[in-house]
Amino acid sequence: MSAEPLHTRLAPLLGEKARQRASGLLVAQRGKARRLLCLEEGQLVYVASNVLEEQLDEFMVRRGLLPPAARASLALQARQSGRQRLAMLVESPAVSREVVRGAAEELTRELCLATLKWREGACSFTPGRPALPSDFGVRLDPAALVLAWCREAGPDADAIRARLGPPDQPFEAAAHPGAVPPADPLAARLLQRTRQGVRLGDLLAEGCEDEGRVLRTVYALKLLGWLRPAPRRRPPVAGTHQAPLSEAECLAVLERASSPDLYHVLGVDRTAARSQIQEAYYRLARRFHPDRLRSGSFAHLLPRMEAFFARVTEAYQVLYDPESRRAYDERLEQDTARGREEVLSAAELARSNYVRARECIERRHYSEALRFLENAIQLEPTVALYHLALGELLAGHPRRRAEAEAALERATALDPSLARAYAVRGRLCLRAGEREAAARWFQEALRWDAHEREAHEGLAELARGAAGRL
Repeated sequence: MSAEPLHTRLAPLLGEKARQRASGLLVAQRGKARRLLCLEEGQLVYVASNVLEEQLDEFMVRRGLLPPAARASLALQARQSGRQRLAMLVESPAVSREVVRGAAEELTRELCLATLKWREGACSFTPGRPALPSDFGVRLDPAALVLAWCREAGPDADAIRARLGPPDQPFEAAAHPGAVPPADPLAARLLQRTRQGVRLGDLLAEGCEDEGRVLRTVYALKLLGWLRPAPRRRPPVAGTHQAPLSEAECLAVLERASSPDLYHVLGVDRTAARSQIQEAYYRLARRFHPDRLRSGSFAHLLPRMEAFFARVTEAYQVLYDPESRRAYDERLEQDTARGREEVLSAAELARSNYVRARECIERRHYSEALRFLENAIQLEPTVALYHLALGELLAGHPRRRAEAEAALERATALDPSLARAYAVRGRLCLRAGEREAAARWFQEALRWDAHEREAHEGLAELARGAAGRL
């Protein structure tokens, strides 16, 4: 069974069958619980369940729409005659057909949304015509249900951002000849905006709708197959028209890392717009990303620049999100001097441990480095770069592969853009002979950073090995 939540498979299947106007049964199962989502010409017409409390007559009794005695009589007649209880309920004089149809529509919607919430489970589709009473009348749009679920009870915003990718990830509308797009006004507007491809960050920053609602709508449309990631248009090569990086410039920017003010770390005013915060982050990434210093005359600054960039990433994550920025601004106003010193001392101590760990790694004192990294993570568990460093260190010990992968997974959960973490996981798989998994991790690394050296080297090694087997 997949470790991914069920909605990552169920919602795309619903979207696909709705576009195809398919008829059949979409079966979702979790443990002993089993639900049959009945589709007719792409529309959801009923959800049946093997759980007694989720069956229509029981649902109607709980709603006060069907007397318990009438339900018991229907159940007995169904057993004696061998007919469907649903068909007998529709024909029963104890309740009108309109009431049954309304209850069936409410239950169908409720069970579909509840199934999308399942954290685990399996799903499959079997074509055919659902055996339902004629003129049953329920017809719900699966796309509208997925949109409603995603907005009302879907993953939290951080999980959605991790699944959609970085703000500069472009999306485009997927063409589906003959298919009717979702009728939701916001969904329709987003599909129109993305016909030629547009960056996720631009969609979220337009301000015409609540950002959280836009984010959830984009995610729902991606699940349904109406939106898809577009190829990145590679920008002009950074550095082509820039002055060479100097040690004095590096040392000057390192001073920012010690500042308790995240605005100062990014080099923006407290009144900066979200677009300015985003641009400041990318400008620092292009100019000072630690990967630029792994070789050359500034390699001795690498540990300090890695700590600095961890701080830059933290500042971006806090200030780009409106809710976390608002909370941060309130803390800036309300923090007492004592509270500020306590927060600063913990962060500074964590960064000091991280820098010392990097120095120990340079000297190949790996046991000491491990201790310093564990201290840094204990003090500041939400800094992705510390988990990445721990994963890289443990990756050198074959018996500690599981621990290394856990650390790398935590790093990418905190910061999905850490291409190096994916590349290290690819290298772990390659050493174990897991070639397909290695290729997937290397490709994921290049999706986030097209210049990730180890990912390119790993894919080249895989290609040489494939050629050698021919």
